[in-house]
Amino acid sequence: MGRFSSRGWCAPRGLGASVPICNGDMRDTTGSGAAGSPPLAAKGIVVLGPGKDHTFVVQTIVQETPGELGPVEYQRLVADLVNFLDYMGEPAKNQRTRLGLVVLLYLGLLFFFAYWMKREYWKDIH
Repeated sequence: MGRFSSRGWCAPRGLGASVPICNGDMRDTTGSGAAGSPPLAAKGIVVLGPGKDHTFVVQTIVQETPGELGPVEYQRLVADLVNFLDYMGEPAKNQRTRLGLVVLLYLGLLFFFAYWMKREYWKDIH
């Protein structure tokens, strides 16, 4: 996730950039009195709050125009997108989950036989 600072907006190194991508100095050139705030806040698109170390935290995002999707379609689209991003983040998760279930079933079966053998060996003593 990018960060807003008094020097501008910077993308982190993890987004494919070898160095942080920043939009430069945040001097007030619009005359709006928003010196030091990011351009999106100066335009009124986002509402920012103070953060740590001279940074800003996005509190809300203002919707400028109404969307084309209804609430149900939007929720379905967001759910599909989240599921896709979850899968792309770790494609081996499904295989690992299946293997984990097989291992747990094997350990349960092993426990059953070990308990049965213990009862057989100790039935004459108890």
